[in-house]
Amino acid sequence: MVAGLLFSRLVGPDAAEWTRRAEADLQANRWEAAQDDIRGLASLRPLTPQDRFLQARIEIGAGQSEKALGTLGRLVDDPELGAQALYLSGLIERKRNRLRFAEAAYRQAIDRDPHLNGARRELIYILGMQSRRGELDAAFHEMSRIVPLNQYDMYIWCLTHFVNWGTESAEDLKPFLDADPDDRETRLAMARLLLASPGQEGRVDDLLRPLPSDDPAVLAFRAEQDLNRGRLAEALRRIESTKSEDPMLERLRARIALRRGDREGAVGHFRRALSKAPYDRVSTAELGKALILLGDRSSAQAYIDQSHRLDQVYNLVTRIGKPDEPVLSVAELKRLAHSCEVAGLTAEARGWYQLAIDRDVFDQEAQEGLHRLRAAAVSKG
Repeated sequence: MVAGLLFSRLVGPDAAEWTRRAEADLQANRWEAAQDDIRGLASLRPLTPQDRFLQARIEIGAGQSEKALGTLGRLVDDPELGAQALYLSGLIERKRNRLRFAEAAYRQAIDRDPHLNGARRELIYILGMQSRRGELDAAFHEMSRIVPLNQYDMYIWCLTHFVNWGTESAEDLKPFLDADPDDRETRLAMARLLLASPGQEGRVDDLLRPLPSDDPAVLAFRAEQDLNRGRLAEALRRIESTKSEDPMLERLRARIALRRGDREGAVGHFRRALSKAPYDRVSTAELGKALILLGDRSSAQAYIDQSHRLDQVYNLVTRIGKPDEPVLSVAELKRLAHSCEVAGLTAEARGWYQLAIDRDVFDQEAQEGLHRLRAAAVSKG
């Protein structure tokens, strides 16, 4: 036994001991020691994917972002660690305010591992910051099929259907654009926030200038600027230069059609806008008004009623105040669920009903509501 101990001291720690030391130093924030441990391990044998993942975590803790990204880049094709490596890469990029690169990493991570909910939530954060409602709604829908959503998730999901961030939020986005001037989505988000603000036309122009002039979103912003300035012909010229059915463009086409007395054309454009954003209560109400002008009061009433139902969802959600405080009662959860159900927001309704059942599994009304939605989904195929 004495000879064995003497031999161990002469040859130094084995691979398992270097790994144990590295983990311990990592947990204690001893970054230099942890990196020495990794070097000691590498002196014994080639680093395994698990070793490199540990190395990347140490580099992240030490603030060595570039090194960590390089280390993680060697792991993205690993069948076991690839998704986690991409997720960590996304976290690094978001910390560096490079949202475009973070989003790409999160999406790849989710493709590799659909159950990687951390990546899903990070992606939702980015889409929410950039007011990308359609993609945000799709991300919530997908997440709701993978994991039960909590009250915070449901609140954010429903809130983002309706709420427009204030102009001051444009300043919150500025660090992201400073870090990555080629970030198209952040440019568009800032322009969207500033578009309706008096005196911000110059900033909007500066934000849009680097983007292609035929970009549908850019055309929509430019056309809205023209409308706000009373330049109807110029707005129409821009819009007619593209066949894109972007919801924002379709709403602008509808507004222009109404100004020109083309009520039937306005109705068609509002319908196309709603086909891509059915929760848009403003376009729903405007479509109802356009149908009244067209003389189709029976169809108009359906959209006016739907607008009121969406308003009810909005009013209930905004009354909550904070995402997860206070914890809602079963009665409040059922009220939200029913409101979403009658407004046609069925996935959201399922989420609220499930939260009510989680609080009281014997609540018959919530159970019946969830069963009703499931039966309707089955009947639709």
